[in-house]
Amino acid sequence: MEKAQKRGLFVGWISKHWPLKPSPRWARLSGSLKAYRLEVERRINLPENKGTQWALNLNKILDQCQSQLDAHEVDEAWKSFDAARRLELFGMEKLELQQKARILRQEAAKLSEWRKRAIYSIIGDPDHPVNDEIVAGMLYEATMVRDEDFNNTYYKNRLIRNLFRLLFNLLFLWGVLIFIYFFTAFNFINSDQNSDYSNGVFMVGILLFGLLGATTSSILITRQRSGQTRITEISSNQFVTLSRIFVGAAFSIFIFMILKSEMAAKINLFTFEINKPLDYFAIAFVSGFAERLARNAIEALAGKEN
Repeated sequence: MEKAQKRGLFVGWISKHWPLKPSPRWARLSGSLKAYRLEVERRINLPENKGTQWALNLNKILDQCQSQLDAHEVDEAWKSFDAARRLELFGMEKLELQQKARILRQEAAKLSEWRKRAIYSIIGDPDHPVNDEIVAGMLYEATMVRDEDFNNTYYKNRLIRNLFRLLFNLLFLWGVLIFIYFFTAFNFINSDQNSDYSNGVFMVGILLFGLLGATTSSILITRQRSGQTRITEISSNQFVTLSRIFVGAAFSIFIFMILKSEMAAKINLFTFEINKPLDYFAIAFVSGFAERLARNAIEALAGKEN
């Protein structure tokens, strides 16, 4: 808790002295929080609600939400904001609760199947009238199921966004290094492809193109997974993604070593002739992009040994 408070003070100090343009999600919550404070103040100040536990807790949570917003802890602030709106249910009249239940049942249709069934089991499904005996506690639980779904969606989006940022930064880095490599070493490789030193320099290019292919493959895989409704933390973990990239680079070096060895003529890994450095670089990119090529090479080697 103390660490989080220090981070909040530091972020607040930075924002005060070097103000940055807020994110759309931060700006949306900031506006919603200000408007909601004015709206809920009328309900809290009603004689029957003054001093009630839900009203006191609601004010505390709104203050907490504002503090989190000032510290740019947007995800935490949204959770506090949702919690405050759920607490307001305990100050609503029966007709208001029934109307909220009708709206929530329509919203549940957009949620995953199990969440939709959970909400319907609490407040009923849209095919039947709203239960006259519905109470704030029932609606509170049903609303929490909906809010958890929204929070999970935002969390998934943040994981994917951070992963894309990492991958595109790596893609840019490999591109810059390849440009420098071609500018400094490519002419040397073309002039002398047989010396040990030339092979070492050549392998640097193979590694860079393997990394480029593996990173491109990871971007396509991440883009495909971003459309899925369920994304696990493991599949979107940056360490797991980096391990996939470096394994792809290792495969590209493995294929290059095979092509430079005497085994290349025996296993016939490719049907075309490979002579120029660009041919090897293209194969290195494909080796990093698709693991299938390395698996085929390993199977071919194992078959020859058997």
